[in-house]
Amino acid sequence: MFQDLTRSRLYGLCPKGINTPFVESLLSYLIRLAEVHAVHLGDLLAYEIAPILEKQYLLNSIERGGNRFYDGARTINGIGKNAEDMITTLEYLTGIKKLEKLTLSKFKEVFIVRNLIRKSLAWCPKCLNELMEKGLLYYPLIWSLTTYNVCINHKIYLEETCPTCNKVIPFLHRKSRIGICPYCQSHLFNSLNTLQFTDHKDYYTSRNVEILFRENSFSIHTLYKNLFLILQSGFNGNVKQFATYIGVPKTTAWGWLNKSTIPPLNKILDIAYIFNIPIQTLYKECEKIKITPDVLVNDINEKTEKRDRCTLSNEKIITYLNEISKEQDDVKTIIDIAIDLKCSTKFLYTNFPEECKKISERNHQIQAEKRSLYMSNLKEQIQEVCYNYFLQDVFPTRKLLEQELKLPFLFKNRQLKEYFYQVRLELEKQFNI
Repeated sequence: MFQDLTRSRLYGLCPKGINTPFVESLLSYLIRLAEVHAVHLGDLLAYEIAPILEKQYLLNSIERGGNRFYDGARTINGIGKNAEDMITTLEYLTGIKKLEKLTLSKFKEVFIVRNLIRKSLAWCPKCLNELMEKGLLYYPLIWSLTTYNVCINHKIYLEETCPTCNKVIPFLHRKSRIGICPYCQSHLFNSLNTLQFTDHKDYYTSRNVEILFRENSFSIHTLYKNLFLILQSGFNGNVKQFATYIGVPKTTAWGWLNKSTIPPLNKILDIAYIFNIPIQTLYKECEKIKITPDVLVNDINEKTEKRDRCTLSNEKIITYLNEISKEQDDVKTIIDIAIDLKCSTKFLYTNFPEECKKISERNHQIQAEKRSLYMSNLKEQIQEVCYNYFLQDVFPTRKLLEQELKLPFLFKNRQLKEYFYQVRLELEKQFNI
């Protein structure tokens, strides 16, 4: 019965989210592999993976130190040779097959590497928290794309810096752990500063990326045909007008239409947004695209110009902007002001740069004042709690205060930690301890 079974060198860890848009990334799988073996990722790479990969620069990095492998690790999630080599190695070590599903390999024929994968880790703290509660903590592959910036499930922007130490987190670090900052060891799913998306295009683009991840077959030839169809039906074959409309140089658009170059994913997503075409239609379906004829395209341009032209006079706009910069008691962004005035932010920045600068500076000032007030309140609470502990003959520690204030990472902040020690020392003298 068990004659064909062979023992694998490493645990046959099952990937998460297979056949869903939120399939686990290969780098996440690698980190979890180190965790289940109770070793640092750096040790797993050094003693198990590097000897099989036989990459000289990786062997040199292990022997002499350095970060060359870690700096370029993001490509392991991609479509190139680094991804292929790691897939082969991990399949051999774990006995788990089809690990190519944890990379972007299915997009190899339709995507190019440029601007495809972001340079550092990004995550949705709410997703991580939900995954942790289910015992399924991992990093989805979709988070590694530069074009995926809004979590579709929670409608918030992905985080890109640790909420505690504010450091950018690399895809791989010698001490990488899922959901943990490798620098300060704080949790990445406890962020309190989640930002709701403000740009409809960001949400639309991220949703289209998710749609792409649901699909399994794509054709670059279909994409070329659809671009040509857009050119003919929307711009009467005028390449220059087409290129200007989608915001690329004419030579770039010509290269796509001639099938000599592959359009990058971010540009195709832009085209899908501009013409309101489902992304899967561009890659999969011919003769189903309906583009507004050339005359109506001109109408769209006119509407765009009207939107950018505010009906108020420049004097009234300046007065309005000056009043905001002087009287505002809360943050009011240029985006909000543009909505109020029914114009674009570009119109405001172009025609009223000084006024916009003053408002931005005032916004920064308000945010700084809020942070200062927040820190002052925390210091008052620290002093009060410490004093009460001394009254009860209890020696206050950082852990006790964090539990009392229900702020588990309070003293990851260096300023507050130093203030705590200072207060405790003064109280020790006061109570003659």
